[in-house]
Amino acid sequence: MTLENMTFEEIEVVDEPASAEISDDMIWAAVPILQPHEGQLVVRVAPEYAKILAEEVFGSADEAISDAAVKDVIAEMANTIAGRFMNELVPSDEEFRLGLPNTGVGKFQEGSDQVTSILINVGEHPLVTSVIGNDFVKLTNE
Repeated sequence: MTLENMTFEEIEVVDEPASAEISDDMIWAAVPILQPHEGQLVVRVAPEYAKILAEEVFGSADEAISDAAVKDVIAEMANTIAGRFMNELVPSDEEFRLGLPNTGVGKFQEGSDQVTSILINVGEHPLVTSVIGNDFVKLTNE
């Protein structure tokens, strides 16, 4: 199921992520990438959009969705994106291994080893995906 089908929103990749309005109260999920390269993939979502996603997954806007359920949905989204990313990056005869996602709210400290970020607008909601890690910096410089 794609985000467009799930939320009935138009998906648009933003060409200049640095110019986008990314708030400090975003919900984030970070998936450790353990092998064959080390790093992490981080997804950051605006709280309003994270709640919409959780309501779509759990099927009801009438019932209150817990903060834990919202974080679980974002963690699952990050895990899926990380798996697809590594599946494309790693040759088919090699295996990759991911760790369990961590979640939080607020600013995610990316550090200086960030490789790239992609900002996607889902309707009016920003969704940021970042790949972080020295191994990935080396791969992009080869």
